[in-house]
Amino acid sequence: MAWRSLDLTANLLRERGLDVVAVWSTEPDLTSPSRIVFCRWQKTTTEAERADAERFIFAPTIRHLDIWERPEGCPW
Repeated sequence: MAWRSLDLTANLLRERGLDVVAVWSTEPDLTSPSRIVFCRWQKTTTEAERADAERFIFAPTIRHLDIWERPEGCPW
């Protein structure tokens, strides 16, 4: 599985006041229908914060991670 940093998306979420560390995709092709996007947060988030972030992340599957969570094979 390839990992790609989505810096523009992360910056947009930060500009919106969300405590995002980084946003990563598991696919190099951003149009892939099977891609998963990981949104890594600086703290434990609320449902409202997650819903707000999902308005700006265009992916079929979005996984929200607290700062200590590390999926297998992740680059951080």
